[in-house]
Amino acid sequence: MSIKPTDLFFNSQSNRSLTRETINHDCLNVSSARAFPTINVMKTTRMLTYGSGLLALVVMLLAASFANADTFSDSFSEGTLNSFWWTVDTSGGNCTVAITHGSLVMTQGSSGQANLDFNFSIPGDLFATVDYSLLNWPYNNGERIGLRTSIGAVERISDNRFGGEMYTTDVHSVINTVATSDSSGTLKIQRIGTVTTGYYLHNGSWTQIGSTDFGIAADASIALSIWPAGITPGVEVAFRNFSVTASSWMALPQFAINRS
Repeated sequence: MSIKPTDLFFNSQSNRSLTRETINHDCLNVSSARAFPTINVMKTTRMLTYGSGLLALVVMLLAASFANADTFSDSFSEGTLNSFWWTVDTSGGNCTVAITHGSLVMTQGSSGQANLDFNFSIPGDLFATVDYSLLNWPYNNGERIGLRTSIGAVERISDNRFGGEMYTTDVHSVINTVATSDSSGTLKIQRIGTVTTGYYLHNGSWTQIGSTDFGIAADASIALSIWPAGITPGVEVAFRNFSVTASSWMALPQFAINRS
């Protein structure tokens, strides 16, 4: 039975575990013997109360953009990474990426950087979030960690050249920073039209770091990363609870599914 990705993965009635399914893609069979982690992919529904004036317009535009949007999430709690969804890239160095105690842990080596690439590009309006914890983070270590995308990055950095301990957005070399002492938190990157905006979670509310018109609405690639402006070996970060919500998932491949 051939079905669209929205039919297979984006079930508004329940979260779907992929552990008991066999997926065939481009004649490549991935059998149920290869365990799929429990990945929550669900239809998102937003209940909004509208205000007045400009705020109401902004809220209405966001509501229209993400109405009936779909969300992919991965807590990294399963003990292994699912290579169907993710690709580890530590080329050019000796950084490490591992699932440890229910978290995705990245450690800076003596060279290079580490990326966990989401395997599918996302078209249209989107937002992605991830929790982070700084496990080993000396002052002024020169490192960046965060959500790194083809439409910009939202980062937690330690670099005196940019003011020290900062939240940062970097969109087409336009840099915005907000001072912080946070050793853990949640990052968010969002695209509406061609505008990319970065946020961090503060006291339960999203606080904007910066917003830049990228000028391009091409499909976006997304990765979790640790990368250096100045290398400090041993710097380490844990990521949890990644999610990406998009108004369209047409870039995802078509699937055929046989239930076991």
